[in-house]
Amino acid sequence: MADLFVRLLRGELLAPGTTAVVLEILSAQKLRDKLPAWTPSEMRIAHKTGELPDVQNDSGILFFPSGPVIAAVFTNDLAAQAEGRLAIQEIGRAIAASADAETMASPRDSGQGGHPVPPRSPPGRRSAGRDSANGL
Repeated sequence: MADLFVRLLRGELLAPGTTAVVLEILSAQKLRDKLPAWTPSEMRIAHKTGELPDVQNDSGILFFPSGPVIAAVFTNDLAAQAEGRLAIQEIGRAIAASADAETMASPRDSGQGGHPVPPRSPPGRRSAGRDSANGL
């Protein structure tokens, strides 16, 4: 997937006008609670999320002031959906920190019930209960 986004960004896959349309569609993604969770809400991110039972994914292009960053994160065999979402958020946070320290912000509303996605529990303190962000 990362190679696909590299080739899309370089204009190697489609005609320029079609590339622009594809990037615009991917930038209109409403779910921003994975890779983009720690980026400013106005920052352009062309990405595609995905999820199935026990699976959470996000991949795309994060357009930082210092230049675009391409990321593809895929999780599986999750005990709870929140595990994958939180892992992807942490990867997005690390990318944001290394790309532009000034882009760090608090995570935005997950869009799921008006609650921010909670931070990961410290190691050794796993929640055996429900996924509070999804109500699972």
